[in-house]
Amino acid sequence: MKGTLVTSHARSMVRLRASSSTSCPGRRCACSSSWCVQKAQRAALYRALDERLNALPGVRAASLSWLGLFSSSYVGLNLYDVDRPENRRFTLVDYITPRYFDAVGMRLKRGRGFTDTDREGSLRVAVANEAFVRERLGGAEAIGRRFVMTYGDDLRPFTIVGIVADAKYYD
Repeated sequence: MKGTLVTSHARSMVRLRASSSTSCPGRRCACSSSWCVQKAQRAALYRALDERLNALPGVRAASLSWLGLFSSSYVGLNLYDVDRPENRRFTLVDYITPRYFDAVGMRLKRGRGFTDTDREGSLRVAVANEAFVRERLGGAEAIGRRFVMTYGDDLRPFTIVGIVADAKYYD
């Protein structure tokens, strides 16, 4: 399968695993989303699936993406610089596993991509694209900049550790 990109809804596979391991005392449960699994268990399921996909014979790089490369869905959150909380702007985001950029052929321009050590409990990191750096930071150095995404009540900052080339993603 040299050079073949295979996409799948990994969340569907996780849902199947989640529904068989979800307990609902006193009644039977159907789990229509991986979100009904506890956060720590969900992260472990994603890691296990990612590891299994990358261990398949002939696979050079596999990765999970919350949205899917060719989906018409998007997630946008208000994002602000830690030093300028008044400057909140709607920003498109995706959650991915470490080998995503290799799997889809996106080139890292500076810094680093995600690693297997970037997980819950470690420093929260992000990789930005060149458009974000141009439009949001006026071309200023982005690596090391810290941002907060307003998602729920978790306001711990993310640190930008890498810059990836622009690519058409959602249009």
